[in-house]
Amino acid sequence: MEIKDQNINIIYKNISEIKVKYYLIDIEILFSRSPFVKKTKIDFGFIKPQRTDIIKLDKKHEENKYILNIPHELKNKNFYIEISSDKIKENDIYNSSLLKYSIIELIGEIKVLTPELKPMHKVYMKCFCETNSGNILFYKDGFTDLRGKFDYVSLNNDLINDVKKFSILIISKDYGSIIVSCNLPKMIKEGIDKDSVQKIFGYRQQAKNKFRK
Repeated sequence: MEIKDQNINIIYKNISEIKVKYYLIDIEILFSRSPFVKKTKIDFGFIKPQRTDIIKLDKKHEENKYILNIPHELKNKNFYIEISSDKIKENDIYNSSLLKYSIIELIGEIKVLTPELKPMHKVYMKCFCETNSGNILFYKDGFTDLRGKFDYVSLNNDLINDVKKFSILIISKDYGSIIVSCNLPKMIKEGIDKDSVQKIFGYRQQAKNKFRK
């Protein structure tokens, strides 16, 4: 299953019918409970879905593709979608968002842009991490600067040395919300020693303070 624009692409084989359930969500609450929601199976069994559709498929032995159009009444909503059959069950999150972003994984920065590709400042960011042992922890939060950038890595402790990956929620009042995943910065992954990493972060922080002035 792949969500693209306002469609859901479903690749299937030997399946004649699927059930599609849509659950409206508060994206920030869901993210705070399950930051890596796309790899987490969430039980919505106790909640009535906003909508349920049964879709008949053309059963074939080879791989086939079905394009599911998102219902009109849900296109501007955030929702959790669950697609199931007698053989599979898949889930994903649909974000109604016009935000654009770019991730600079080398140094651990994310830049947020308007649909016209203009930098957005004061956009709220909430960041969680997954540690090497599999624990999910709150990492940091904050706002983008005047350049639309947010440093999702720097902290005044040693937690970065145990981080495997990041999940970041971007919230804009005007352009919607989106969840993005980031890998550990390349300079840390390649084993630059701790003192050097802290020195790099220190220089970056000094530059930020100078910029703010």
